[in-house]
Amino acid sequence: MHPGNNSKLGRLRQPITSQAPSLPEPSGGNTSPGEDLKALTGLRFLAASLVVAHHFLLPALRTGPKSIFNVASHGYASVGLFFLLSGFVLSYRYVDSAGRFRGSGVRFWTARLARIYPAYLLGFLLSAPFVIHACLRVNPIRTGILKLGFNGLLSLGLLQAWTPWTAWYWNAPAWSLSAEVFFYLTFPFLAPLVGRMRKRMLLQAIPIVWLVPIAVPLVCAFTRYGADSVPPFGVLHVLLDPGPLFRLPTFVVGMLLGRYFTLENKGKNKFGPAMATFGFCAWITVLAVGNSIPSLFFFADLLTPLASVLIMGLARGRGWLVTALSMPVIVLLRDSSYSVYILQWPVANIFGIRLGTRSFMRFLLFAVALNVIAVLSFKFLETPARKAFLGHFNKSRQSTRLTDAALQSASAVNQTEQQPTAA
Repeated sequence: MHPGNNSKLGRLRQPITSQAPSLPEPSGGNTSPGEDLKALTGLRFLAASLVVAHHFLLPALRTGPKSIFNVASHGYASVGLFFLLSGFVLSYRYVDSAGRFRGSGVRFWTARLARIYPAYLLGFLLSAPFVIHACLRVNPIRTGILKLGFNGLLSLGLLQAWTPWTAWYWNAPAWSLSAEVFFYLTFPFLAPLVGRMRKRMLLQAIPIVWLVPIAVPLVCAFTRYGADSVPPFGVLHVLLDPGPLFRLPTFVVGMLLGRYFTLENKGKNKFGPAMATFGFCAWITVLAVGNSIPSLFFFADLLTPLASVLIMGLARGRGWLVTALSMPVIVLLRDSSYSVYILQWPVANIFGIRLGTRSFMRFLLFAVALNVIAVLSFKFLETPARKAFLGHFNKSRQSTRLTDAALQSASAVNQTEQQPTAA
Protein backbone atom coordinates (compact mmCIF):
# COMPACT_ATOMS: atom_id res chain seq x y z
CA MET A 1 0.00 0.00 0.00
CA HIS A 2 1.25 3.45 -0.89
CA PRO A 3 2.09 5.40 2.27
CA GLY A 4 0.27 8.49 1.05
CA ASN A 5 -3.06 6.68 0.82
CA ASN A 6 -3.38 6.16 4.59
CA SER A 7 -3.01 9.86 5.30
CA LYS A 8 -5.43 10.74 2.54
CA LEU A 9 -8.05 8.33 3.86
CA GLY A 10 -7.47 9.66 7.36
CA ARG A 11 -8.19 13.17 6.24
CA LEU A 12 -11.34 12.01 4.43
CA ARG A 13 -12.63 10.31 7.59
CA GLN A 14 -12.44 13.52 9.60
CA PRO A 15 -15.91 14.74 10.65
CA ILE A 16 -17.47 17.73 8.92
CA THR A 17 -17.15 20.74 11.20
CA SER A 18 -18.84 24.11 11.24
CA GLN A 19 -15.81 25.43 9.43
CA ALA A 20 -16.73 23.54 6.28
CA PRO A 21 -17.13 25.87 3.34
CA SER A 22 -20.70 27.03 2.98
CA LEU A 23 -22.65 28.03 -0.08
CA PRO A 24 -21.44 31.56 -0.74
CA GLU A 25 -23.78 34.46 -0.56
CA PRO A 26 -23.48 36.50 -3.76
CA SER A 27 -20.66 38.95 -3.29
CA GLY A 28 -18.65 41.02 -5.67
CA GLY A 29 -15.83 41.41 -3.22
CA ASN A 30 -16.30 45.15 -3.11
CA THR A 31 -16.60 47.19 0.04
CA SER A 32 -17.40 50.78 -0.81
CA PRO A 33 -20.94 51.96 -0.07
CA GLY A 34 -21.87 52.33 -3.70
CA GLU A 35 -20.43 48.99 -4.67
CA ASP A 36 -22.28 47.22 -1.89
CA LEU A 37 -25.42 48.41 -3.70
CA LYS A 38 -27.11 49.18 -0.38
CA ALA A 39 -29.18 52.03 -1.80
CA LEU A 40 -30.64 49.65 -4.38
CA THR A 41 -32.13 47.54 -1.61
CA GLY A 42 -33.79 50.68 -0.28
CA LEU A 43 -35.10 51.37 -3.78
CA ARG A 44 -36.64 47.89 -3.78
CA PHE A 45 -38.54 48.80 -0.60
CA LEU A 46 -39.90 51.98 -2.19
CA ALA A 47 -40.99 50.00 -5.25
CA ALA A 48 -42.73 47.42 -3.05
CA SER A 49 -44.51 50.25 -1.21
CA LEU A 50 -45.76 51.62 -4.55
CA VAL A 51 -47.20 48.23 -5.46
CA VAL A 52 -48.95 48.04 -2.08
CA ALA A 53 -50.40 51.54 -2.59
CA HIS A 54 -51.59 50.54 -6.07
CA HIS A 55 -53.41 47.52 -4.68
CA PHE A 56 -55.05 48.98 -1.60
CA LEU A 57 -54.88 52.80 -1.41
CA LEU A 58 -56.51 53.92 -4.67
CA PRO A 59 -60.05 54.36 -3.25
CA ALA A 60 -58.69 56.73 -0.58
CA LEU A 61 -56.68 58.73 -3.13
CA ARG A 62 -59.50 59.39 -5.61
CA THR A 63 -60.48 62.65 -3.91
CA GLY A 64 -56.89 63.90 -3.59
CA PRO A 65 -54.44 65.42 -6.09
CA LYS A 66 -54.69 63.77 -9.50
CA SER A 67 -50.94 63.37 -9.88
CA ILE A 68 -50.60 61.42 -6.63
CA PHE A 69 -53.50 59.19 -7.62
CA ASN A 70 -51.87 58.57 -11.00
CA VAL A 71 -48.55 57.60 -9.42
CA ALA A 72 -50.30 55.05 -7.20
CA SER A 73 -52.59 53.80 -9.96
CA HIS A 74 -49.53 52.99 -12.08
CA GLY A 75 -47.66 51.45 -9.15
CA TYR A 76 -47.79 48.08 -10.92
CA ALA A 77 -45.01 49.40 -13.17
CA SER A 78 -42.68 48.95 -10.18
CA VAL A 79 -42.67 45.20 -10.81
CA GLY A 80 -40.51 45.88 -13.87
CA LEU A 81 -38.11 47.71 -11.57
CA PHE A 82 -37.84 44.52 -9.46
CA PHE A 83 -36.83 42.52 -12.52
CA LEU A 84 -34.33 45.17 -13.61
CA LEU A 85 -32.79 45.35 -10.14
CA SER A 86 -32.58 41.58 -9.91
CA GLY A 87 -30.67 41.29 -13.19
CA PHE A 88 -28.34 44.14 -12.22
CA VAL A 89 -27.45 42.83 -8.76
CA LEU A 90 -27.05 39.20 -9.83
CA SER A 91 -24.87 40.16 -12.79
CA TYR A 92 -22.68 42.43 -10.67
CA ARG A 93 -22.22 39.88 -7.90
CA TYR A 94 -22.08 36.58 -9.76
CA VAL A 95 -20.04 37.57 -12.84
CA ASP A 96 -16.43 38.38 -12.01
CA SER A 97 -14.30 41.06 -13.64
CA ALA A 98 -13.03 38.54 -16.21
CA GLY A 99 -16.58 37.72 -17.26
CA ARG A 100 -16.74 34.28 -15.65
CA PHE A 101 -19.78 33.02 -13.75
CA ARG A 102 -18.96 32.53 -10.08
CA GLY A 103 -19.77 29.10 -8.68
CA SER A 104 -22.03 26.57 -10.35
CA GLY A 105 -25.61 26.55 -11.53
CA VAL A 106 -26.72 24.14 -8.80
CA ARG A 107 -25.21 26.28 -6.04
CA PHE A 108 -26.71 29.43 -7.53
CA TRP A 109 -30.19 27.94 -7.89
CA THR A 110 -30.03 26.51 -4.38
CA ALA A 111 -29.08 29.90 -2.93
CA ARG A 112 -31.91 31.62 -4.81
CA LEU A 113 -34.49 29.04 -3.75
CA ALA A 114 -33.37 29.30 -0.13
CA ARG A 115 -33.78 33.07 -0.34
CA ILE A 116 -37.28 33.27 -1.80
CA TYR A 117 -39.17 30.13 -0.81
CA PRO A 118 -39.66 30.46 3.00
CA ALA A 119 -41.63 33.74 2.77
CA TYR A 120 -43.25 32.55 -0.45
CA LEU A 121 -44.55 29.44 1.32
CA LEU A 122 -45.78 31.57 4.23
CA GLY A 123 -47.73 33.74 1.80
CA PHE A 124 -49.19 30.62 0.18
CA LEU A 125 -50.33 29.19 3.53
CA LEU A 126 -51.80 32.48 4.79
CA SER A 127 -53.73 32.86 1.53
CA ALA A 128 -55.06 29.30 1.58
CA PRO A 129 -58.12 29.77 3.87
CA PHE A 130 -59.39 32.73 1.82
CA VAL A 131 -58.77 31.04 -1.53
CA ILE A 132 -60.43 27.80 -0.43
CA HIS A 133 -63.46 29.63 0.97
CA ALA A 134 -63.90 31.77 -2.15
CA CYS A 135 -63.51 28.81 -4.51
CA LEU A 136 -65.89 26.45 -2.73
CA ARG A 137 -68.46 29.23 -2.35
CA VAL A 138 -68.91 29.60 -6.12
CA ASN A 139 -68.08 26.11 -7.40
CA PRO A 140 -69.53 22.65 -6.86
CA ILE A 141 -67.42 20.76 -4.35
CA ARG A 142 -65.81 18.45 -6.93
CA THR A 143 -64.99 21.28 -9.33
CA GLY A 144 -63.72 23.40 -6.48
CA ILE A 145 -61.39 20.68 -5.23
CA LEU A 146 -60.00 20.14 -8.73
CA LYS A 147 -59.42 23.88 -9.21
CA LEU A 148 -57.79 24.25 -5.81
CA GLY A 149 -55.55 21.23 -6.35
CA PHE A 150 -54.43 22.31 -9.81
CA ASN A 151 -53.79 25.95 -8.90
CA GLY A 152 -52.25 25.02 -5.57
CA LEU A 153 -49.73 22.67 -7.17
CA LEU A 154 -48.81 25.26 -9.81
CA SER A 155 -48.33 27.90 -7.14
CA LEU A 156 -46.24 25.63 -4.91
CA GLY A 157 -44.09 24.79 -7.92
CA LEU A 158 -43.75 28.50 -8.87
CA LEU A 159 -45.26 27.76 -12.28
CA GLN A 160 -48.45 29.82 -12.14
CA ALA A 161 -47.23 32.70 -14.34
CA TRP A 162 -47.04 30.45 -17.41
CA THR A 163 -50.81 30.51 -17.91
CA PRO A 164 -52.95 33.66 -17.74
CA TRP A 165 -55.73 31.71 -16.00
CA THR A 166 -53.59 30.75 -13.02
CA ALA A 167 -51.14 33.65 -12.68
CA TRP A 168 -53.13 35.60 -10.07
CA TYR A 169 -55.22 32.77 -8.66
CA TRP A 170 -53.72 32.02 -5.25
CA ASN A 171 -51.51 34.79 -3.91
CA ALA A 172 -51.85 37.37 -6.68
CA PRO A 173 -48.48 39.20 -6.35
CA ALA A 174 -46.66 35.85 -6.34
CA TRP A 175 -46.89 35.62 -10.14
CA SER A 176 -43.75 37.78 -10.34
CA LEU A 177 -41.83 35.19 -8.28
CA SER A 178 -42.87 32.58 -10.82
CA ALA A 179 -41.33 34.76 -13.53
CA GLU A 180 -38.28 35.46 -11.36
CA VAL A 181 -37.61 31.74 -10.93
CA PHE A 182 -37.53 31.40 -14.71
CA PHE A 183 -34.97 34.23 -14.82
CA TYR A 184 -32.90 32.39 -12.20
CA LEU A 185 -32.96 29.24 -14.32
CA THR A 186 -31.63 31.13 -17.35
CA PHE A 187 -29.08 33.23 -15.47
CA PRO A 188 -26.15 30.73 -15.34
CA PHE A 189 -26.47 30.29 -19.11
CA LEU A 190 -26.87 33.99 -19.92
CA ALA A 191 -24.16 35.19 -17.52
CA PRO A 192 -21.15 33.93 -19.55
CA LEU A 193 -22.61 35.51 -22.70
CA VAL A 194 -23.04 38.86 -20.96
CA GLY A 195 -19.63 38.46 -19.31
CA ARG A 196 -17.89 38.29 -22.70
CA MET A 197 -19.36 41.60 -23.85
CA ARG A 198 -17.34 44.80 -23.78
CA LYS A 199 -18.65 48.21 -22.76
CA ARG A 200 -19.48 49.39 -26.27
CA MET A 201 -21.35 46.19 -27.09
CA LEU A 202 -23.26 46.41 -23.81
CA LEU A 203 -24.41 49.95 -24.58
CA GLN A 204 -25.56 48.81 -28.01
CA ALA A 205 -27.38 45.77 -26.68
CA ILE A 206 -29.34 47.52 -23.90
CA PRO A 207 -31.76 49.52 -26.13
CA ILE A 208 -32.17 46.59 -28.52
CA VAL A 209 -33.18 44.20 -25.75
CA TRP A 210 -35.49 46.81 -24.18
CA LEU A 211 -37.32 47.30 -27.51
CA VAL A 212 -38.25 43.61 -27.75
CA PRO A 213 -41.28 43.81 -25.40
CA ILE A 214 -41.99 47.44 -26.34
CA ALA A 215 -42.57 46.29 -29.93
CA VAL A 216 -45.92 44.78 -28.91
CA PRO A 217 -47.63 48.01 -27.77
CA LEU A 218 -45.87 49.93 -30.57
CA VAL A 219 -47.47 47.67 -33.16
CA CYS A 220 -50.84 48.09 -31.45
CA ALA A 221 -50.46 51.88 -31.25
CA PHE A 222 -49.79 52.19 -34.99
CA THR A 223 -52.67 49.99 -36.06
CA ARG A 224 -56.38 50.65 -36.06
CA TYR A 225 -56.73 48.67 -32.82
CA GLY A 226 -54.64 50.94 -30.59
CA ALA A 227 -52.67 49.90 -27.54
CA ASP A 228 -55.71 50.33 -25.29
CA SER A 229 -58.30 48.79 -27.61
CA VAL A 230 -58.80 46.10 -25.00
CA PRO A 231 -59.67 46.76 -21.33
CA PRO A 232 -56.77 47.11 -18.87
CA PHE A 233 -57.09 43.41 -18.11
CA GLY A 234 -58.12 42.38 -21.61
CA VAL A 235 -56.59 39.81 -23.91
CA LEU A 236 -53.13 41.27 -24.52
CA HIS A 237 -52.65 42.40 -20.94
CA VAL A 238 -53.68 39.05 -19.49
CA LEU A 239 -51.50 37.11 -21.94
CA LEU A 240 -48.40 39.31 -21.76
CA ASP A 241 -48.28 40.89 -18.30
CA PRO A 242 -47.41 37.77 -16.27
CA GLY A 243 -45.60 35.97 -19.08
CA PRO A 244 -42.02 35.10 -18.02
CA LEU A 245 -40.80 35.21 -21.63
CA PHE A 246 -42.37 38.64 -22.13
CA ARG A 247 -40.68 39.98 -18.98
CA LEU A 248 -37.29 38.29 -19.51
CA PRO A 249 -35.83 41.19 -21.61
CA THR A 250 -36.14 43.55 -18.62
CA PHE A 251 -34.13 41.13 -16.48
CA VAL A 252 -31.54 40.84 -19.26
CA VAL A 253 -31.25 44.63 -19.50
CA GLY A 254 -30.48 44.59 -15.78
CA MET A 255 -27.77 41.99 -16.38
CA LEU A 256 -26.24 44.16 -19.12
CA LEU A 257 -26.28 47.19 -16.82
CA GLY A 258 -24.67 45.22 -14.02
CA ARG A 259 -21.89 44.07 -16.33
CA TYR A 260 -21.34 47.63 -17.57
CA PHE A 261 -21.11 48.86 -13.99
CA THR A 262 -18.46 46.22 -13.29
CA LEU A 263 -16.39 47.31 -16.28
CA GLU A 264 -16.66 51.07 -15.89
CA ASN A 265 -14.15 53.16 -13.99
CA LYS A 266 -15.45 53.14 -10.42
CA GLY A 267 -13.55 56.32 -9.61
CA LYS A 268 -15.70 58.42 -11.95
CA ASN A 269 -18.66 58.88 -9.62
CA LYS A 270 -19.24 62.61 -9.93
CA PHE A 271 -22.30 62.16 -12.15
CA GLY A 272 -23.94 59.63 -9.81
CA PRO A 273 -26.10 62.10 -7.82
CA ALA A 274 -27.31 63.84 -10.98
CA MET A 275 -28.14 60.52 -12.64
CA ALA A 276 -30.04 59.27 -9.59
CA THR A 277 -31.98 62.54 -9.21
CA PHE A 278 -32.89 62.71 -12.89
CA GLY A 279 -33.86 59.04 -13.09
CA PHE A 280 -36.02 59.20 -9.95
CA CYS A 281 -37.79 62.46 -10.83
CA ALA A 282 -38.38 61.44 -14.44
CA TRP A 283 -39.66 58.02 -13.37
CA ILE A 284 -42.17 59.55 -10.92
CA THR A 285 -43.18 62.21 -13.48
CA VAL A 286 -44.05 59.61 -16.11
CA LEU A 287 -46.16 57.75 -13.54
CA ALA A 288 -47.90 61.03 -12.62
CA VAL A 289 -48.95 61.62 -16.26
CA GLY A 290 -49.47 57.92 -16.89
CA ASN A 291 -53.16 58.28 -17.81
CA SER A 292 -52.10 59.78 -21.12
CA ILE A 293 -49.98 56.72 -21.98
CA PRO A 294 -51.56 53.44 -23.16
CA SER A 295 -51.32 51.03 -20.25
CA LEU A 296 -49.85 48.21 -22.33
CA PHE A 297 -46.63 50.25 -22.57
CA PHE A 298 -46.27 50.06 -18.78
CA PHE A 299 -46.80 46.31 -18.85
CA ALA A 300 -44.00 46.19 -21.44
CA ASP A 301 -41.71 48.06 -19.01
CA LEU A 302 -41.69 51.41 -20.78
CA LEU A 303 -39.85 52.92 -17.81
CA THR A 304 -36.79 50.67 -18.11
CA PRO A 305 -34.50 53.43 -19.54
CA LEU A 306 -35.35 55.87 -16.72
CA ALA A 307 -35.08 53.14 -14.10
CA SER A 308 -31.70 52.19 -15.57
CA VAL A 309 -30.40 55.74 -15.13
CA LEU A 310 -31.72 55.73 -11.56
CA ILE A 311 -30.05 52.40 -10.74
CA MET A 312 -26.70 53.40 -12.23
CA GLY A 313 -26.79 56.68 -10.32
CA LEU A 314 -27.58 54.97 -7.01
CA ALA A 315 -24.98 52.27 -7.60
CA ARG A 316 -22.26 54.93 -7.76
CA GLY A 317 -22.92 55.55 -4.08
CA ARG A 318 -23.27 59.31 -3.64
CA GLY A 319 -25.97 61.98 -3.39
CA TRP A 320 -29.05 62.90 -1.40
CA LEU A 321 -31.07 59.96 -2.68
CA VAL A 322 -28.43 57.45 -1.58
CA THR A 323 -28.41 59.14 1.84
CA ALA A 324 -32.21 59.01 2.06
CA LEU A 325 -32.30 55.33 1.12
CA SER A 326 -29.66 54.63 3.77
CA MET A 327 -31.58 56.16 6.69
CA PRO A 328 -31.93 53.87 9.73
CA VAL A 329 -35.67 53.33 9.20
CA ILE A 330 -35.08 52.33 5.56
CA VAL A 331 -32.18 50.10 6.60
CA LEU A 332 -34.56 48.31 8.97
CA LEU A 333 -37.26 47.90 6.36
CA ARG A 334 -35.28 47.29 3.18
CA ASP A 335 -34.20 43.76 4.09
CA SER A 336 -37.85 42.85 4.62
CA SER A 337 -39.08 44.44 1.38
CA TYR A 338 -39.49 41.04 -0.24
CA SER A 339 -41.77 39.91 2.60
CA VAL A 340 -43.73 43.17 2.29
CA TYR A 341 -44.35 42.36 -1.34
CA ILE A 342 -45.16 38.66 -1.05
CA LEU A 343 -47.30 38.93 2.13
CA GLN A 344 -49.34 42.02 1.16
CA TRP A 345 -52.25 40.03 -0.30
CA PRO A 346 -52.87 37.59 2.59
CA VAL A 347 -52.41 40.35 5.20
CA ALA A 348 -54.89 42.52 3.27
CA ASN A 349 -57.34 39.63 3.36
CA ILE A 350 -56.93 39.43 7.11
CA PHE A 351 -57.63 43.19 7.37
CA GLY A 352 -60.58 42.90 4.98
CA ILE A 353 -59.23 45.41 2.44
CA ARG A 354 -58.43 43.14 -0.50
CA LEU A 355 -60.24 45.57 -2.82
CA GLY A 356 -58.71 48.63 -1.18
CA THR A 357 -60.02 51.04 1.43
CA ARG A 358 -61.33 54.61 1.46
CA SER A 359 -59.91 55.17 4.94
CA PHE A 360 -56.34 56.46 5.23
CA MET A 361 -56.29 55.39 8.88
CA ARG A 362 -57.28 51.83 8.02
CA PHE A 363 -54.63 51.70 5.31
CA LEU A 364 -52.04 53.11 7.71
CA LEU A 365 -52.83 50.43 10.29
CA PHE A 366 -52.62 47.80 7.57
CA ALA A 367 -49.28 49.17 6.30
CA VAL A 368 -47.79 49.22 9.82
CA ALA A 369 -48.97 45.67 10.49
CA LEU A 370 -47.68 44.49 7.12
CA ASN A 371 -44.21 45.92 7.76
CA VAL A 372 -44.08 44.51 11.29
CA ILE A 373 -45.07 41.07 10.00
CA ALA A 374 -42.51 41.40 7.19
CA VAL A 375 -39.70 42.29 9.61
CA LEU A 376 -40.64 39.38 11.86
CA SER A 377 -40.78 37.08 8.85
CA PHE A 378 -37.33 38.17 7.75
CA LYS A 379 -35.80 37.85 11.23
CA PHE A 380 -37.44 34.65 12.45
CA LEU A 381 -38.46 32.75 9.32
CA GLU A 382 -36.53 33.72 6.19
CA THR A 383 -33.08 34.06 7.72
CA PRO A 384 -33.12 30.92 9.93
CA ALA A 385 -34.79 28.84 7.20
CA ARG A 386 -32.27 29.99 4.61
CA LYS A 387 -29.33 29.18 6.86
CA ALA A 388 -30.76 25.77 7.75
CA PHE A 389 -31.48 24.92 4.14
CA LEU A 390 -28.05 25.99 2.91
CA GLY A 391 -26.37 24.24 5.84
CA HIS A 392 -28.16 20.99 4.96
CA PHE A 393 -27.29 21.44 1.29
CA ASN A 394 -23.62 22.04 2.08
CA LYS A 395 -23.46 19.01 4.35
CA SER A 396 -25.07 16.82 1.71
CA ARG A 397 -22.74 18.11 -0.99
CA GLN A 398 -19.65 17.72 1.17
CA SER A 399 -20.71 14.25 2.29
CA THR A 400 -21.14 13.22 -1.34
CA ARG A 401 -17.75 14.64 -2.28
CA LEU A 402 -16.06 12.90 0.65
CA THR A 403 -17.70 9.58 -0.22
CA ASP A 404 -16.67 9.89 -3.87
CA ALA A 405 -13.12 10.81 -2.88
CA ALA A 406 -12.92 7.89 -0.43
CA LEU A 407 -14.12 5.44 -3.08
CA GLN A 408 -11.60 6.79 -5.58
CA SER A 409 -8.84 6.52 -3.00
CA ALA A 410 -9.84 2.96 -2.06
CA SER A 411 -9.91 2.01 -5.73
CA ALA A 412 -6.40 3.42 -6.16
CA VAL A 413 -5.24 1.44 -3.10
CA ASN A 414 -6.68 -1.80 -4.49
CA GLN A 415 -5.04 -1.23 -7.84
CA THR A 416 -1.71 -0.59 -6.11
CA GLU A 417 -1.96 -3.75 -4.03
CA GLN A 418 -2.87 -5.88 -7.05
CA GLN A 419 0.13 -4.76 -9.08
CA PRO A 420 2.74 -7.62 -9.41
CA THR A 421 5.91 -7.05 -7.47
CA ALA A 422 9.21 -6.92 -9.29
CA ALA A 423 11.14 -10.20 -9.39
